[in-house]
Amino acid sequence: MKVLAPLVPYLLIGLGLWYVLNLRGMKYFRQAMYGSGDLMNQAWTGLATMGQDEPTDGSMTHEVFPATLGLRAVSTALVTLLMVLLCPYPILSDGVPFVGRFAIEEYVLAWVIAGYYLFWIHTYKVEIHGHWLIYRNFWMMTRKLDLRRLEDVEDNRQYSLVLFFDDGKRGEVFKTVRGSLKLKRKLVRWLEINTRL
Repeated sequence: MKVLAPLVPYLLIGLGLWYVLNLRGMKYFRQAMYGSGDLMNQAWTGLATMGQDEPTDGSMTHEVFPATLGLRAVSTALVTLLMVLLCPYPILSDGVPFVGRFAIEEYVLAWVIAGYYLFWIHTYKVEIHGHWLIYRNFWMMTRKLDLRRLEDVEDNRQYSLVLFFDDGKRGEVFKTVRGSLKLKRKLVRWLEINTRL
């Protein structure tokens, strides 16, 4: 129990952050308490999709769909909570504080990975420029896909759309982008145009 005692304030801070960031949380909490849904799934989904219907930046030929504020907030909160929980606390060994030799190095590595992930989430965007769909995958490689070759859009995943092209290419973009309904409509329009040809 002595080892867990230092974690209590951090857990309380994490729960407080969750409550503050969860603007729709009470609605989902009531639904979960009274039998109409899974609390965590609905709460995080509701938060991550917050801001999907906001207007996008761009013109008729070039539109930008950045990650929603909710997705960025949830990712930041979860990574912060995880990093606080992973913090290498001294472990008591016969009354003498002891930190493992590699604990600090592993913690620094975890921070580097977390920073990379947060940078990717905070800079994520999907662009439609003319007939090109442009986005950056997790490895920071810019993917440029020709929408004239779009063959199918699979929308059965919770957070992403999978795009299939007739030349064998495949793309996966987040649904949790600002203006996602407009993005879906544009993709469906390209599918209709391609099936007519």
